[in-house]
Amino acid sequence: MQAREEKKRGRPPRRSPDLHSSWDPTHEHVEEKVVVDAVDKEKTAKNMLREAAMDALEEMETSTRYPSQIVDDETQAADFFGETSVDKTGDGALPATRSSRSKNSRGALEKTWTIPSDQGDALRIRRYDSWREDEDELLASLVLKHVAGGGTQLEAFSEAAGLLGRTASACGFRWNKALRSRYEKELTEAKNRRREVRKKKRQVASQVERERKSDMLQLGSLWVLTLELEKTLQRLKEEIRQMKKKQLEDIGHH
Repeated sequence: MQAREEKKRGRPPRRSPDLHSSWDPTHEHVEEKVVVDAVDKEKTAKNMLREAAMDALEEMETSTRYPSQIVDDETQAADFFGETSVDKTGDGALPATRSSRSKNSRGALEKTWTIPSDQGDALRIRRYDSWREDEDELLASLVLKHVAGGGTQLEAFSEAAGLLGRTASACGFRWNKALRSRYEKELTEAKNRRREVRKKKRQVASQVERERKSDMLQLGSLWVLTLELEKTLQRLKEEIRQMKKKQLEDIGHH
């Protein structure tokens, strides 16, 4: 009845609320909040994963121990060098021999970090055991040799990778991160030797070029002389022919 009267007056009829309807005016806001929370959790998980990876890498960089740092505990030295006999030198340092590495299996020289993830996957970071002093010395000597000989550090890293059983990128990272500052003086001397080698090569090349130009000039001179001789020879032949012709004419008149 009220709806009919409102229709006559030009007003839209009022709708009675549907008690059986399940529509909730806050449902859309709840869905948006759930999506935002999921995105935030994903970002948080990624940040935690990234921080864990960085912590593991930082531990890699700071875990190097040299034999000279292990002078009191033979057990620690045995753990460092493997199942080998330990002989102390006069200054108390423990020698690092290449045979110690050959007695260790590849698995004993590896360490793996497992970083859990909320997404069900785990990030695994595997690296070889800490760099030993003899490995550092070999890597440094190869870099200095290549630099002094006019080669590149990348060539040195590749050669070291084959000798040490590591990757070239790992050798490059080790050199730039830990060794370059220690061998700065030797590296400067190697670069000076490289400049001297290049200077000598340029001098030799310049000398060869000068000799080549000198030879070309000599050949050119010989060529010109040959042409002149040919012209002189042709002229002499022509003169001889004219003289013979004149003699024949004189004999004919007599």
